[in-house]
Amino acid sequence: MTCEPRHGGQGTVPRVVSSRRRREVATVRGFTRVELIVVLTTAALLVTVLRPVWAVPGGARTVVCLDNHRRLAAGWLVYAADHRGRLVPNLHGGAVQPGNANWALGWLDWTVSSNNTNAAYLVEARYAALAPYVGPIPSLFKCPADEYLSPTQRARGWTARVRSYAMNGNLGPGNSKDLFGPGYAVYESLNDFRRLPPSQAFVFVEEHPDSINDPCFFVNLGQAAWTDMPAAFHDGAAWFSFADGHVELRHWQSARTLLPVKVGPYSGPILTTASDPDYAWLKARTSERR
Repeated sequence: MTCEPRHGGQGTVPRVVSSRRRREVATVRGFTRVELIVVLTTAALLVTVLRPVWAVPGGARTVVCLDNHRRLAAGWLVYAADHRGRLVPNLHGGAVQPGNANWALGWLDWTVSSNNTNAAYLVEARYAALAPYVGPIPSLFKCPADEYLSPTQRARGWTARVRSYAMNGNLGPGNSKDLFGPGYAVYESLNDFRRLPPSQAFVFVEEHPDSINDPCFFVNLGQAAWTDMPAAFHDGAAWFSFADGHVELRHWQSARTLLPVKVGPYSGPILTTASDPDYAWLKARTSERR
């Protein structure tokens, strides 16, 4: 305890103030000096980190895309936690249709098919298994830098297609174990990771507008070729989210990877070499030998 002076007509009379009372008084007075320093330091650090992103052309869109990846990856992990480690289904091709459980539905192309604009296939639980874990937010599935449309789509008054992201085809039940390369693992559970740690296994990628169709991204593990092509929306780079929840920006190094958008059919697979730094980087983050 301590004494505080109390002024009255007859001089100073000591008043006893408990330690608990002093703590309560300190609480209502606001930030302490240390707390204020921490807040200001954190704010300054955020400004330092974000300034280069917001300063470059398209920087705001880069930040939005980064946030989309973080939230999708978080939803992917929560789904697994709710299902005893089982990963959300990740089908491809003709299996991606209503009635089949999948993380998302919809086949994108350059026609005026309603799949290109049907956000329900992404955000409604009756269609998309991941929907309850990311919320009814269609914009989460779209990189704001992906503004590509065909002339016929623009003539319809469309402003964008609904999805820019696809999921690593080696993650999630639904695809055969040798579809993308003999002897490579298809992870159906978080417990399936062995030599490839979750921090090195990509989950979501921005896919090239000509290449994107179903929600599954194929990495050819048996041959040095781009079966599906990643996008380069951010000054020659693309965001990737990983199975531990973190996100990385990959700046492409090979001219093969910086494929111009033709707004037309994808002419893949595009052959490359095993030493291609971009192909090698992505292959190493897709799967492991069984």
